[in-house]
Amino acid sequence: MKRIVSTLAIILVCVVALSGCSWFSTPVTLADDYDLSEKSTVKSEVFSEIKEKNAICTFSGSDNGYKYVWVVFGKDIVKPVDVDLGLNISTFSDGKLSVRFFNEKALDFKPLLSIYLTEKISGQSYVAVFFDGQTTSVSLTGSEKSVLNFTVLNAVGEVSIFPGDNGGNEESGDRELSDGSTVRDQYMTDYVPEGKPLPVEPGEGNIDMSVAYTCTFLIECKSIFNNLDKLDSSKLGVLPSDGIIYERRTVTFYKGESVFDLLKRVCRDNDIHLEYSNTPVYNSAYIEGINNLYEFDCGNLSGWVYGVNGWFPNYGCSRYQLAQDDVVEWRYTCDLGRDVGCNWKG
Repeated sequence: MKRIVSTLAIILVCVVALSGCSWFSTPVTLADDYDLSEKSTVKSEVFSEIKEKNAICTFSGSDNGYKYVWVVFGKDIVKPVDVDLGLNISTFSDGKLSVRFFNEKALDFKPLLSIYLTEKISGQSYVAVFFDGQTTSVSLTGSEKSVLNFTVLNAVGEVSIFPGDNGGNEESGDRELSDGSTVRDQYMTDYVPEGKPLPVEPGEGNIDMSVAYTCTFLIECKSIFNNLDKLDSSKLGVLPSDGIIYERRTVTFYKGESVFDLLKRVCRDNDIHLEYSNTPVYNSAYIEGINNLYEFDCGNLSGWVYGVNGWFPNYGCSRYQLAQDDVVEWRYTCDLGRDVGCNWKG
């Protein structure tokens, strides 16, 4: 009898493993958009349904000519209550924007808020400062017009959005900088802007593990929240509710390492899925998927691009040699890079 029970237990474990533990988890679904134009207060019953269905729901409104969209994950809601999602948005001026929340009580979850501007603005780094002093980074997306995306840490009072600092120093380290030559190299690399680092071929630079430097590193996918209607529904479950796969932080790299070398180590050390292939014609690695988000998962122009110090290199990540204080950002694009500031691809 014990042997039979043991055998059944083993079979049960195997079935659960093969089914992805579907008995114990509810698949993530995408709910219909909730219109805030007539009434900005959302009843607790709505949040209860979102929580019960483990859904991702968007709430859309507008103020002062600006559209705004809240993104709420059902899994993040602890105790459903009535919430006023109305906003009073000031006019965007001198790179600054102020937002006043109608809600009067703190939330037990932290939704993502996207504010659609009426113009295209430059720069990639912005910061949101809440009334209680808390701060969070703001991601800039949008192809024709810009969208400011940030996690709402405290949905009461006001939040002010300011330009940040991309940081970085192209001239640090041993990198050779472009003189502005328009000659295409043997790996089909087009014009590298003057003053930007020239590519270094993998294997040509010697990595010295005895010399360590630091840089800032980030992996994010907030552009997807502006394009949820295009996302492969099977990928809803891998979306982080704040759009951050690897939070912006200072990391160590070694002399001679490339952006690709560092990406591999960051993903390995933090159990982040990474899939790539080598592309001989460009003599570089090509990033196919990070965190199980792949190219074409959010439309036929979607995939991963990388930027360093606010510039998106027009050559592969394994040809970009890092230097002290670089700011490296891996961003998921839904529009061939145009929606995250990478214009040369378009």
